[in-house]
Amino acid sequence: MPGRSAIPLTAAMLLLSACGKAVSPAEAARARHLTELKKVAAECGLPASTLRLVGEDRVSIQFSPDIEYRNMDCALLKLKNSDLRLGFVGAESPQPGNSR
Repeated sequence: MPGRSAIPLTAAMLLLSACGKAVSPAEAARARHLTELKKVAAECGLPASTLRLVGEDRVSIQFSPDIEYRNMDCALLKLKNSDLRLGFVGAESPQPGNSR
């Protein structure tokens, strides 16, 4: 992807290989994606638990009901421009006065 640096991927591979463990491309990609999710959460003012990596490249997003729109928009924009696949978990929760 344009503008992406291979440094985090290379660093992860070197770190794990220095520990004597061979790193598969899938493990290196997962490590890079986890780092990217932590960065997005921090830059957009979200709790780290909002974004969760499922498998190698799928992101589960669960915004809390009280999160500000600009924080959601920030995260979605950054993730849209990544090579991650997105999934959403509803934030529906029983609220006083809501009937189902």
